[in-house]
Amino acid sequence: MKKFVVLIAVLAAGMLVYNYATTGTVSLLPPSMTMSEDERAVQELEQRFDDARQQYSQAGRTAGLSGLDTTGDADGALRSVQKIATELASLQQRLPSGPAKEKAETLAATIEDYSRSLR
Repeated sequence: MKKFVVLIAVLAAGMLVYNYATTGTVSLLPPSMTMSEDERAVQELEQRFDDARQQYSQAGRTAGLSGLDTTGDADGALRSVQKIATELASLQQRLPSGPAKEKAETLAATIEDYSRSLR
């Protein structure tokens, strides 16, 4: 019985360490398992926005280092940002108040600031 309790404690500690290392939060379950569907949708848009922002930055670095024409890559990233902003606006209209709504508002402000900085 004592070995079983130790095993459970070691597994729980392992889950805590793994979740902290991968997500930065201390919990037994990953945040994706405890999120609502709306929160997952906002998180997915946030991830897509981060990817588009990295793609735009990479296009700028490539153009600066090698002199290659990367306007297609940059334009594609900007179109992705615009599409994400449109999807987020439609998602915000149907979100009830709560954590998902707050995250969506924060993401919308971040996208707006980013778009404004590129102009």
